[in-house]
Amino acid sequence: EILSATKKAEEKVGGVAQPKAKLGTGGKKRRNLSAKDELARVENATEKISQRLLKEHTKDWLQIFFSAWTLTTWRGRVERRKQQLAKEREDLKAATVAT
Repeated sequence: EILSATKKAEEKVGGVAQPKAKLGTGGKKRRNLSAKDELARVENATEKISQRLLKEHTKDWLQIFFSAWTLTTWRGRVERRKQQLAKEREDLKAATVAT
């Protein structure tokens, strides 16, 4: 009976009997899954990880874009304000010269 169980486990993982991993199960022993279920579980975990990475990547890019946009907007405002002040200074000079 033990030999047949070992044989099944060997067939499932391609000839090498490996103990069931407890990784990522929160300390609970996972029940023996069929190869199909195991594959589905791995694909699901992979999908979740890739979605999380994409979300973080998108968030980073949005942050970079927003920072750059804010910076250029403020630069534009500062530049316009400088020009406005320079124009006002010129007008004041012209007014004082006229009087």
